[in-house]
Amino acid sequence: MNWIAQVGHVSAKDIRYSRWSILALFIALALAARGFTTRNAFGPISSVGASSNTMTLTMSEVSVTWLPLIIVLVGIVAMATLVQSDRPLQTDSFWTTRPLAPTAMFVAKLLFAVTAITLPSLLAAAVALKALHTPGVVAASMLAHAALVHLSLLLATILVAALTSDMKGFVAACVALLGSLIVVTVSVQEVLPNDFDLLLLPSGVAFVAPVAAVLLLAFLYRGRMSGYAQRGAGLAAALFLLFGAIVTPSFQVLSVPTVDAGPRISLTFGAPGPTSMVLPFMVRVDDTSSSRFAFARASTVITGDNGTQNLGPLHDTLVVGPQFPDLGRPVRWLTPRFDFLVMGQLALSPADSHAVARGARSAELSGTVTVLRPRILATLPLRDGAFAEKDGRFVSIYGVSYDSARVGVYVHTVNPPLAGRHQPQFVVANYSRGEAMLLDEHPSAGGGGGWIVLPWITVASSFDQFATNSRTPVPRDSSWFAGASLVAVDWVPVGRYHTSATMRLR
Repeated sequence: MNWIAQVGHVSAKDIRYSRWSILALFIALALAARGFTTRNAFGPISSVGASSNTMTLTMSEVSVTWLPLIIVLVGIVAMATLVQSDRPLQTDSFWTTRPLAPTAMFVAKLLFAVTAITLPSLLAAAVALKALHTPGVVAASMLAHAALVHLSLLLATILVAALTSDMKGFVAACVALLGSLIVVTVSVQEVLPNDFDLLLLPSGVAFVAPVAAVLLLAFLYRGRMSGYAQRGAGLAAALFLLFGAIVTPSFQVLSVPTVDAGPRISLTFGAPGPTSMVLPFMVRVDDTSSSRFAFARASTVITGDNGTQNLGPLHDTLVVGPQFPDLGRPVRWLTPRFDFLVMGQLALSPADSHAVARGARSAELSGTVTVLRPRILATLPLRDGAFAEKDGRFVSIYGVSYDSARVGVYVHTVNPPLAGRHQPQFVVANYSRGEAMLLDEHPSAGGGGGWIVLPWITVASSFDQFATNSRTPVPRDSSWFAGASLVAVDWVPVGRYHTSATMRLR
């Protein structure tokens, strides 16, 4: 047989050997994807007891937690068992006594990892993301991230399985690797500055680690390494792969352009708080458009009689702008208009508070402003069970209540990690009568997180209550609500610019 025929021969044998593991994997993938295509994974979960029926405001743990874990574990066990059945360092393996090229054996294992484990998992995840109407570019970035992490994990599995003789040794080596990873991660974080994010380490490690692992495995299958050297190098490469999986980039492309300047932000400072540890300030933006502006503060400089002093960055974000969103149609707002001053607070350390008290004259705040434009995310009929799926997000109504004083809507949202997204704003509107009411958010009733098919694609769920304020005149005509809709307004980032503002303290 030529080399290609040898790869095909070994691959066919591997599929026969692992057919039950592959079947179990496909069943788990089908169930996980079905949870998203049928929306059963989103929740809420109903449980029927002997005395009463209850409802849990959360996603299905089976679909978003247990099935993704089972998918990964089945893939790891199948890969480890297959490699150990034809270990490269076992002199009495079947393939070493037959005229099969070592590279053909190695490539067959890689093909199994890619075609039988990784590609089906990514296909199931793609089906689930499509069910949420996720934009193609966003879904591709999520799948690329998941593919790199999943392949790194499978390569680490091949390395450890090639260096151990049975599953007991494989499990012991994996536990030792995970412990080493924790020790290395903690050690690195101790060396780095306190405000340094470990995920900011060079993401190139995620690409270098698989290449190094493939080269090392090629040497192992050709019998070019032996003894403690092979084990040390193999386990080090596996540890390198795990670390690379942690810093794998998200591949999400931020399409928010950076502009030279924008509307001016002005600040008004108040007196320090009762403990002299808090310095309040109000934020205004000189703009009359329908846009909102998210000011992310990066640094604060206090100038006083004794020079200047940099306060520790808090990395907080304040959003200012119009109270009412643009709905694309003319409406009369039933919610009274009021001037809402956005308040911020500078948290001062003891040393900074003393500096302010000793005669600080001015404070300069600088940061990045993101311009947000309103866009209709979904328009739902105002009734229980109405839902919409758009841009990778699910919006559903799971309860509606209203009387002569108040309107309340219970909204369930499911969101994959989309860069630059802000919390939607909700409005109850009756377009036929040209009237609308703004809803305020109340404390979340429930929420949580999970995964979409694979643990490398996260998803968040939130059950929230939105209601009108006490000053809103609620329509007394029930027909008004029969023709009303819940409008979800998404605030989309369209531009960024750097700005700073200075205010005298005395």
